[in-house]
Amino acid sequence: MERVLVAILSAFIAVQSAATPTKAGLGTDASPLVVKQSEAEQAAARDREAKKEIIDTRIAVATEDLAKKTWYLALGTAALAVATAALFIITYRMARDAKSTFERQAVETAKSLSLSEMAASVL
Repeated sequence: MERVLVAILSAFIAVQSAATPTKAGLGTDASPLVVKQSEAEQAAARDREAKKEIIDTRIAVATEDLAKKTWYLALGTAALAVATAALFIITYRMARDAKSTFERQAVETAKSLSLSEMAASVL
């Protein structure tokens, strides 16, 4: 059993040491620490970054414009709510006044009719 474990451990160590580069080989052209980019790749990266900046600026301006228009819409909605409430109050008062006028006219019409009947009976 111990021999099997030793064999597995030694195989594992051999695989690990082959897979990891040694410090002596790092930083050479064969195994560089940093990958160098060509001038064309750097120019392409700068172009992509410039285009991204332009798009980000346009998005920021559009978002600001949308926020302003949303505030205008909210203010317009509030004004409509106030106007609707005012119309409700005015309509309620008008209906109340119409009812009192109807009741007053009914009483006056009844009085006028009774006076007309009395005048007709005297003649």
